[in-house]
Amino acid sequence: MGKRSRTACLAALSAFAPGAAIAQQQPQPAATTAPPTTAPATAPGNTALSILLRQASYWRDQNNPPRAEEAARRALLLSPNNVQALGILVQVQANAGDEAAAQQTLNTLRQAHPNDPSIYAAEQAVKVGAINPQALAAARSLAKEGQTSQAVSAYHQIFNGASPPDSLSVEYYQTLAGAQNGYNPALSGLAAAATRDPNNLRAQLAYAQTLTYREDTRMQGISRLSILARDPQIGVQAQTSWRQAVAWLPADKNSIPAIQAYQTRYPNDPGIATLLAAAEAPPKLTPGAQAEADGFTALRANQLDDAEQYFQKALAANPQDASATGGIGLVMLRRGRSAEAATLFNRAIAMDPAQAPQWQQALEGAKQAQAGAALGGQYAAAANANARGDLPAAERAYRALVSAALARSRAG
Repeated sequence: MGKRSRTACLAALSAFAPGAAIAQQQPQPAATTAPPTTAPATAPGNTALSILLRQASYWRDQNNPPRAEEAARRALLLSPNNVQALGILVQVQANAGDEAAAQQTLNTLRQAHPNDPSIYAAEQAVKVGAINPQALAAARSLAKEGQTSQAVSAYHQIFNGASPPDSLSVEYYQTLAGAQNGYNPALSGLAAAATRDPNNLRAQLAYAQTLTYREDTRMQGISRLSILARDPQIGVQAQTSWRQAVAWLPADKNSIPAIQAYQTRYPNDPGIATLLAAAEAPPKLTPGAQAEADGFTALRANQLDDAEQYFQKALAANPQDASATGGIGLVMLRRGRSAEAATLFNRAIAMDPAQAPQWQQALEGAKQAQAGAALGGQYAAAANANARGDLPAAERAYRALVSAALARSRAG
């Protein structure tokens, strides 16, 4: 397998790693975009207020209500009726189940900023109310196990039909992005979250990352990640995602400026130097190798039928092509046919033991997906008990799900 095909294969595998949020669906119309990440979150020069707002947003997302509320209230001392501080305070109070306090803060927000878009998010947080920790843990377990559609349904039950509160918006939309037809609404949701609260660095990062999953928006995501990589709080994650997005670019002259921009910031990366050399002098591939590369390109866009056809074409040229065999396994895994996927991954390992580490990772993903199917059935039983009002049975079922997930984590 040539360097270009190997790069395409590794890029596709990175999206199918166990526990990864796979957000590469069928191409759809362009989604809503958020303002540039350089947009000021507070009045120029008000560094103390900006730091407090970031702290409040961070502790809210870390499910630490006392520290989030403390930071929000300190921000309000510096800037009375600050729209972001009030919005965070409403969400923290609502998530903690303090409905009266949340409603009072929401009224203050409405009076001080009657037309601000953050009011909608605050209203949704009040509508959702206190979050059931067992139900949330079960939804997260489903997402981690690759049961994306069931995880999305579980989140919907937690949110009582409302939009997700900002404290859970990032994880929800990242999960939704991996569901069938979920990419576009997920991208729009992340854009809205990033717009509402420029200090929500998790939302800014997740939005930029999700933009890179599609070829037509990848350069937008790269641009945002290049800015976020300078932030001391999320710089490392942003740099990692930026590098991955650059690695996804095609090996042609159009990619050279983006590769050079990364290399200018991080000049001692031999992998990037290799990418740049390939873009400056793209290798000519045999028909079979080209079909294989096209297969991984289609796979990253979740064009599963096209991807399978390209991989079959590569196998027609070389029946012992381990990468094409594993590529079809990835297609099967995305279709939910995890047993077939596992067979194909084992076959790819046997064909080319040198590729064993990357296909072993995919094989573990297939095993987790099989285990997750059983988990989904258990979650459905818990949700049904909750829906019929049998709260003790629902509580027992949720706790069993969480215990099972913890046991699998310790065993793995």
